[in-house]
Amino acid sequence: MLVITTQKASKILIWIVALCLAANFVRADQFGNFTYTDNGASITITDYPESATGVVVIPGTIVGKPVSSIGSYAFAQCKLVTEVVIPNGVETIGYGSFMNCEKLAIVSLPGSVTSIGVSAFTFCKALVNMTIPAGVTSIGEYAFSSCAALTEISIPGSVTSIGPYAFSSCSALSGLTISEGVTTIGEFAFQRCGNLLAVTIPASVTSLGGDCFWTCSALTSATILGNIPSIGSSTFYNCVNLTSVILPASITRIESYAFQLCGKLDNVVLPGGLTYIG
Repeated sequence: MLVITTQKASKILIWIVALCLAANFVRADQFGNFTYTDNGASITITDYPESATGVVVIPGTIVGKPVSSIGSYAFAQCKLVTEVVIPNGVETIGYGSFMNCEKLAIVSLPGSVTSIGVSAFTFCKALVNMTIPAGVTSIGEYAFSSCAALTEISIPGSVTSIGPYAFSSCSALSGLTISEGVTTIGEFAFQRCGNLLAVTIPASVTSLGGDCFWTCSALTSATILGNIPSIGSSTFYNCVNLTSVILPASITRIESYAFQLCGKLDNVVLPGGLTYIG
């Protein structure tokens, strides 16, 4: 027979409370249509009704605490939302937070945002314009993949990494500016951007992923200023209108299929330090 004394019960209760605190225990609460968690010093929006329509204005504070992040899948599948206003103070746009918001055409990102997470805006098919704030340091994998209406994007110098597939299948994208400061562009980052006309890779880039511009069928010129060691496999594969490529002196390798099916590319100056052609 197990006997628990009052003293033992008190110790058990203290132990349970300590475990909850150690695990950063939080519970979901409601503020209007917003489900949120209280992190202690700040608030994370965690959910919003999928049936919502029209414009959503996210509050800057809840219960007197600043909203600092949009949680994973918080607005995913809100297919009838057309505009989202995100308040200053939000730093993180989480994993899949606006995924599949098919009618979302306008998003206002404040200057406080520092990271745009994996698949944050994937399949936001109506999103035409997106201004990436100067404080953003990373754009996650698939972040804007299949944003079919997105026409222009300017990536500020604060961004150091563009994740794999970040802008893949943005079929209307015709204008791309990558600022000095970006160091890494992931594989397939701009694949199937069928209206992209020209691209300049800044000198700060040290890693350019394979298949990066795979099947960018309207691309006519590519200027690579970055200090990169190689042109990866299939980087410009099937860029059927590519006529001009400028390669940096740092290139030592051109991997397999890098320029396959680039039928209009008739004049390329190969760097003197080149040692391998795939």
